[in-house]
Amino acid sequence: MLADRNAELRTLSEQLKLQTVTDALTQVANRRALDAELSKEVARSDRYKTKLSMVMIDLDHFKDLNDLHGHPAGDEVLKSVACILERHKRKGDFVARYGGEEFAVLLPHANAEDAAAWAERARVSLTASSIETNAGTLSVTASFGVATFGPNQATPESITAAADRALYLAKDAGRNQVYPPPSVPNLS
Repeated sequence: MLADRNAELRTLSEQLKLQTVTDALTQVANRRALDAELSKEVARSDRYKTKLSMVMIDLDHFKDLNDLHGHPAGDEVLKSVACILERHKRKGDFVARYGGEEFAVLLPHANAEDAAAWAERARVSLTASSIETNAGTLSVTASFGVATFGPNQATPESITAAADRALYLAKDAGRNQVYPPPSVPNLS
């Protein structure tokens, strides 16, 4: 009886721990988990002398989608985008909901060109997707900002800021694109 109760408590404790690091809507990691993982990956990059890339993703005109089709449809879009990003990640990559309609992906061991190529593949896949919602089939686009740092060059704050700057450059250049594009050197 006591052993059963202890096992039940362990299970509940594990479920509670998982809830604290998982976005309830999209079922990918949340911002808290991203912050912790980013700190670990920056330290790992420094220790093993490897590159670390971060991709920030913002859904284009998401407020308009919510206003036109309603928040339940917007929620379905967010869930679908999370699934698309999860499908495209490599083993060891980390997908998180950054907040609102923004996502972040950590790409350990990815140089600037590889990270931009990954982002472009994810962008093309997202753009080509038809998302079924209660308001009908919807299509969305997103802007992607890529930042890459070498060992002993980044802090969690600097890589996040660089990826965010790149994201805004993608939005300023017309949205639905990756900045820097795969053929342009990373300006982080």
